[in-house]
Amino acid sequence: FLVTVDVDGKMDLYRRDNGRWINTHVDLDEISPVAIGTAPGEMIVVGPAAPGLPRALQRLDTITGKLGEVIYRDSKYDCSLNVFLSRSTMEVVGVSVPTTRPRDVWFDVRMKQVQELADRQFPGLNPRIVSSDIKESRFLIGTSSDRHGDTYHLFDQETGKFRLIKNVVPWFDPARMAPTRTFEYKAR
Repeated sequence: FLVTVDVDGKMDLYRRDNGRWINTHVDLDEISPVAIGTAPGEMIVVGPAAPGLPRALQRLDTITGKLGEVIYRDSKYDCSLNVFLSRSTMEVVGVSVPTTRPRDVWFDVRMKQVQELADRQFPGLNPRIVSSDIKESRFLIGTSSDRHGDTYHLFDQETGKFRLIKNVVPWFDPARMAPTRTFEYKAR
C-alpha cells in the first residue's frame, strides 16, 4: 500500500496490482489505516465516526473500498492506531484503547492470559505487553503508573516467572510523586 498527499493536503491510498498502483478511492479523512490484513487487499483500519458511537477497529477491502467486520468497538473511547499483531500469523490479536488509563484489549486467549498474569504480578501498576519472541512464549512487559516510572520485565511463559530487565528511572521515588486524579464532564 502507498499513501500520497497532494499540494492541497488531500490523501489517496493506492494498492499494488499486477505491477501497477491503483487508487483505492478510500476516504482517508474518514478512516485511518492501521495495519495490513491477512487476506488479499485487506487492511485493518480505524473506521469512520458514527453518530453516538466511538470509532471502531475494522476490516477494509481495498479492492472494493467496502468496510467489513468490526473487530472491536469500545463503549466509550475511539480505538487507537496501535494494534498488536501475532508475530507468527500476523493476525490482529489486540488493540490499545486510550482511556483515562490506557489499556490493551486482547482478542487472543493466550495474550489475555499473559495480560492477566501481568496484572496480578504488578498490582497498582499498568502492565502492558510490549513485545514477544517469534514463538510467543517470552514477553517483554512494561509497567508504569502515575507515580511509577517505566520498568521492563521479561516474562517466560514456560517457567511462569517475571525477571527484571530495566528500571528506566530508578531515581523516581513513587512516594514523592502526586497521584493523577481524573474526572469526566459533559461538554455541550
